[in-house]
Amino acid sequence: GHLFSGRPAGGGRRSDAYGNATYGSGYPAAIGYHYQGRGVANRGFPFYFWPITFGLVGGAGLSYLYNDEYGLPTNDSRPGGSRQMATYFFKSIDGKSNNTLRIVSDRDSLLAVVAMLDDNLTYGKTQDDNPWAKLLQNGTIAAFDLAAVKPEQIWSYARASSAAISVDEYNNTAVFSDDQYAPPSALPNSVDSDIIERVNNSMTETLPLVDGVHHGSHEMLLCFSNLFLIGFLFLWTGIRL
Repeated sequence: GHLFSGRPAGGGRRSDAYGNATYGSGYPAAIGYHYQGRGVANRGFPFYFWPITFGLVGGAGLSYLYNDEYGLPTNDSRPGGSRQMATYFFKSIDGKSNNTLRIVSDRDSLLAVVAMLDDNLTYGKTQDDNPWAKLLQNGTIAAFDLAAVKPEQIWSYARASSAAISVDEYNNTAVFSDDQYAPPSALPNSVDSDIIERVNNSMTETLPLVDGVHHGSHEMLLCFSNLFLIGFLFLWTGIRL
């Protein structure tokens, strides 16, 4: 049979794409995707894109994080391409050090998000009051690195956990808790949450979406998804949030 045959795909709206620090968040609460608890096992694809994966190496009780259901991050057959990450630096609250923020998603989605952020960053330099000034440089894109982005460093997921923002200085111990509803740890006091929230909101508003609800083979919908992404990137040129 086809890959993921029988699972629902599509129908997710922009407002449904917002998640939180729980792996398995960012799914619609309706249209057949009302899932409980953490993890992404056996779930459908409301936005067509596959969830982020963290490889197969994990501790006892962490199977919800480490599995091979959706293949390795390097799998280029994923909708939008292989998993990649963009790195940004921003000043700590006291201004004495730099913090590191990373955006993780498929290649095509990440290109769209980075184009938007870098455009805003460049445009903002000409403004007297630049809300993006806390980002110190344009994004640097590289292959997804399991050593650089760990589950406990994810500050927020989005779009059915197919995209995420991580902060190197963040340590969310709730991901290791036996209580799957344990609240996430707070950011360190030195980390400026304002710029992280700004980037997260802009990312979630920019990630490509594919509309329409379908039940059946997810694999048959990938060509349409890729065509949509190509058109989206062309239309994105020159648009600023």
